[in-house]
Amino acid sequence: MKKQKLLFATLLTLVATTTLLSCNSKDTGPNIKGEPVEEPEAHYVDGMLHEFNVSESSTPFITNGQCEYSIIYEKESEWGDKAALFLQRHFKKAVDVAISIIEYDGTNFTYDANKKIICIDVKDVLTAANITSTDKPIGNAGYHLLTKDNSVFIQCNSGYGYVNACRTFLNQVFGYEIYAADVIIYKKDGATLPNMDIYEAPDMTYKFQSNKADDQARYEMGFLNWGEAFYNKQNVPTQHNVLTWLPKSVYLDSSKPETYHPKWYNKTQTQICWTAHGDKDEYNILVDTLFEKFKEALTIDPDVGTIQFSQEDRPELCSCEGCLECIQKYGADSATMVLLLNDVDVKLQAWLEEQAEINHTNKREVNLAFFAYQNSERPCAHKDENGTWVPNHEDVICRDHVVPYIAPIFAKYEESFYSKGNDTVRDTINGWKALSKYAYFWIYETNFSNYIYPFNSYTTMIDTYRYIIDNGAQFLFNEGQHDNDAVPCFGKFKEYFNYVTLNDVNAKYSDIVESFFTNYFNLAKEPMLKMFYEIQEYMLYLRQTYPTELDGTIYEDVSQTQFWPLNILQRWQGYCDEAFKAIEKIKTSNLALYTILYRHIVLESIFPQFAILDNHRGKFSNSQVNEMVKKLLSDCQLAKVTKAAEGRSIIPVISAWSAM
Repeated sequence: MKKQKLLFATLLTLVATTTLLSCNSKDTGPNIKGEPVEEPEAHYVDGMLHEFNVSESSTPFITNGQCEYSIIYEKESEWGDKAALFLQRHFKKAVDVAISIIEYDGTNFTYDANKKIICIDVKDVLTAANITSTDKPIGNAGYHLLTKDNSVFIQCNSGYGYVNACRTFLNQVFGYEIYAADVIIYKKDGATLPNMDIYEAPDMTYKFQSNKADDQARYEMGFLNWGEAFYNKQNVPTQHNVLTWLPKSVYLDSSKPETYHPKWYNKTQTQICWTAHGDKDEYNILVDTLFEKFKEALTIDPDVGTIQFSQEDRPELCSCEGCLECIQKYGADSATMVLLLNDVDVKLQAWLEEQAEINHTNKREVNLAFFAYQNSERPCAHKDENGTWVPNHEDVICRDHVVPYIAPIFAKYEESFYSKGNDTVRDTINGWKALSKYAYFWIYETNFSNYIYPFNSYTTMIDTYRYIIDNGAQFLFNEGQHDNDAVPCFGKFKEYFNYVTLNDVNAKYSDIVESFFTNYFNLAKEPMLKMFYEIQEYMLYLRQTYPTELDGTIYEDVSQTQFWPLNILQRWQGYCDEAFKAIEKIKTSNLALYTILYRHIVLESIFPQFAILDNHRGKFSNSQVNEMVKKLLSDCQLAKVTKAAEGRSIIPVISAWSAM
């Protein structure tokens, strides 16, 4: 389904710095307006599946506080169990109705047209209801949601799709929407069951939430946890794990000749050697060993769809003669990884085909992923005379189930991947596209050196997602503040933004902003939206004014005092004060809502408080500084802000500012 290209308001570009930002002195900062400006055009993606055929009906659903329907799912289906409990939970929250659940075991339910059920992909029931498999491209995370007879039927290709189908059902029946773990709304009473015939596939098949997230909210937004997407049993981490798959304690123990393989490691033993130092016999044993390990892993975990075999988190790889010869022949360090995993995949896919024949099932789809990261980021591809990316050699074309996991750590994330500043990133992605059927992506959306300061990827990320999806992405992790319990500078907006856009990448940015601020901040919407717009506008001003100091990358030194005039910070602090006043009217009439909104505002007040102390505490008396430190520590505790930077606790940073 192709969507029209629309104009929408964002802060992605400034019409002209001189018209929007009239600079005063460096002490007072610019005169910012805090209003969105128009972006001329976005890069919409064609071919997405979001077919909604819905109409009102007179079929009763919730009557007099009762529901005659039952939820049914396959017994011992972990995905089905979670989806059924998800539905049951929101029946209770939305209309205070307890709906029953049936765990279908093949004998305890017989379908007929008079039954009233919500069927979560029970194959026997779908067959009995004459519902055949869909030929729509719903993929592994999509679904078909259908009302027929008196019932509701959910059909998926895998358990990944269940939550997406259930969320749509709740939205159509109860007007359900989730903005954060503590902001869930219902706009309908569920009195009738709509007529539904919906085919949908999320635009990103597999995805993780960027920041540290509440488990229930993460699930309801359709995000996976690591173990659901990547193999992580047997204490195998989901990434940077080659030395876990091939432990040095086993294969570098010279006292056991039968398992002693020193050629499997680089000189410093900090990475493996992907060519076994060019020794064919050692290489063949390496291939066989990995095949047996991966085969065992898939037996232990019958559901996981990806095994990641990726370099340790260090830039250096192996510089032995075997690796250097391979790199010289094929043109990039990544060649050694592609060749090894291609050889392992030949054996693994043959085994999976054998298992399907033995068990009379469809062949299990399993990918082998490797990081294209730091020294291995560059693909073995080049532009031909027509400017088209082509493989350097057919040997380094990835087999269908061998997937590069592209992690462009040096990209400018305060610009989109379509921007000129990210030409190198696009070359990397296009090069890998010439080599692989699809790709996984690990990108970034925070400043890892300065968690508390803004990272202005709010508007640029939507086009970055469009570029990634348009170039064959199946999986995305946009890494944010994974170790911070709550993220200031509108981190909650980014989490909601990820939820919306990774389901529908052609969503309208201004609609996302409006919906989030209306529901998440409620009565405090106007001052918080003003603060949000001004921060983005000011960050654009800083990048234009200090282009050598601030380049939009994830480790830039954004906390310099020259960037943060006191009056600007106090102005944003004032917006938070306005927001507190706006919710005061419901403190006695709706204490529960007041408490939630108060905590939301406190979270956004952390940044101006922190930046004032960080840069301007010398302008205040000792007693004032001590009170400011005390309040900030208290607010961080209330808002659950625990980190000042990646791996760095915020408490000692703030405490050190106390005046003697």
